[in-house]
Amino acid sequence: MIDGKEASEKEMKALSVSEIEKINVNKDKEMVDKYGDKAKNGVIFITTKKAK
Repeated sequence: MIDGKEASEKEMKALSVSEIEKINVNKDKEMVDKYGDKAKNGVIFITTKKAK
């Protein structure tokens, strides 16, 4: 997830380190309930500086 929107691995890799404000990883079971099987290993939440 980038700025609250689902993103592909390609989109994540395209981000520059200088664009990132913070990164959170959530591995709670609730993530699978919310995002489905693709979240079984957790969800990465990236907030960019421009999202402020």
